[in-house]
Amino acid sequence: MGQVLERHPLGRSILGREKTIEGLRRQGLLDYIEARYDPGQTVVSIAGNFEQAKLDRLVARYFGKGRAVKTASLNGRCPPNIHSGVLLKKKQLEQVHLCLSLKGVAAGHQDRYALYALNSVLGGSVSSRLFQEVREKRGLAYSIYSFLSGYSDGGMISVYAATRPKEVDRVVDLVCREIRQIGIKGVERNELERVKAQMKGSLMLSLESSHSRMNKLAKDELTYGRHTSLNSMLAHIDYVNVEQVFTVGRQYFGLDSLAITGLGPLASRCLHAYQ
Repeated sequence: MGQVLERHPLGRSILGREKTIEGLRRQGLLDYIEARYDPGQTVVSIAGNFEQAKLDRLVARYFGKGRAVKTASLNGRCPPNIHSGVLLKKKQLEQVHLCLSLKGVAAGHQDRYALYALNSVLGGSVSSRLFQEVREKRGLAYSIYSFLSGYSDGGMISVYAATRPKEVDRVVDLVCREIRQIGIKGVERNELERVKAQMKGSLMLSLESSHSRMNKLAKDELTYGRHTSLNSMLAHIDYVNVEQVFTVGRQYFGLDSLAITGLGPLASRCLHAYQ
């Protein structure tokens, strides 16, 4: 993350800097709790078999006296930029772990459903292009998949792969080839319809339990400030078409912003062509 986003806050270590951690004091922690851990800034998400009236009383009792929440100022805030390059860290491991990242979209972006579909085509399942080409056909990686990371004002498209040290260059070449193909040619209609069916099936299965529904309600409130129904999400998937994914693919599936990170027993000149 730090390599891709550099000095943007999203690129910082979640542990913080050594100097900051050493400087922590009890009063500072108490002040932070007082400012942040407040009922007015708490989302209560509940799903399952409950009595609404009883629930309302409980929420009012424990969360009804929060201070008024101040809207966070966005002055001076800018979306993260994706910085291309290669960062390798040598470590004595059995395999090399790779992550290739490109610029994506924010969590609420209008193109997110088209990008979800393209991610499914690229590496979102065992029937995806990367899984079939890199693992099944050539046996070059034990694990390979792609995923999207969406934040409030930006996002990333990433591919993870675990492979043998001698196969690193071949794996990266194949991943780049599949990314480039989607960016240039898009996807065929039948392939798009297949992944859309997969997306809808996975979405419905993911909401079968009360626990998963509770998590979705909380995420919707925190991310969008409103609930997005299952039917609405299914409709958005249905609206995705070949022309839309072609346009989105051309915009986001290019190698200009490609950032590669690698961890493991890497050769000194490994991936030098991408630096």
